[in-house]
Amino acid sequence: EIGCGPGAALRDVASRVTGGFVAGIDASDLMVRQAVRRNRRAIQQRRVEVRLASMSAIPYPDDNFDKVFGTNSIQFSRAVSSDLREVGRVLRPGGLAAFSIQPIWKGGTDTTARETVRNLAGAMRDAGFVNCRTDEKASWPRAIVCASGRWR
Repeated sequence: EIGCGPGAALRDVASRVTGGFVAGIDASDLMVRQAVRRNRRAIQQRRVEVRLASMSAIPYPDDNFDKVFGTNSIQFSRAVSSDLREVGRVLRPGGLAAFSIQPIWKGGTDTTARETVRNLAGAMRDAGFVNCRTDEKASWPRAIVCASGRWR
C-alpha cells in the first residue's frame, strides 16, 4: 500500500491474503509507527512489512508485487509521472495498480475527485500502464473514485 497511514487497510488486506505478503510504505514516521503497532502480529508472522518511504523511491526490487494500491495518497505526489513509473517498476508484468480518492478534505467535491481520477488514468497510460479505467462508488459523505491499470 502506498501511503499506508496508520495501517488499517494493511490489516484488512492481510486478513484476506492467503499467500505472499503485504507491504505498506508511508512518508510519515508517526504513521509507520502506528501501522507497525496495528499490524504487530502479522509483522511477527512475516505476512506484513511496513517501511518509511515515499512512492518516489519504493524500497523493493523490480517485479516484486502483483498489486499496488493507495487510498487518498496519490494526490500528495509531487511528480505523478515518475512516481507512477516507480510503481510500475515494482509491479510484475500484468500487475494491477489502483488509486482511490474520497474527497473528504475541505472544499473537496465529487466533481473534483472525478476530474482528478480522469487525469490520473491519463497519467497512468502515459507512464506505461494499460487497460486503464476509472470507477466510482456512491458513498457518504462523498463518492469514492478510483483509477486503475495493469503494468505492461
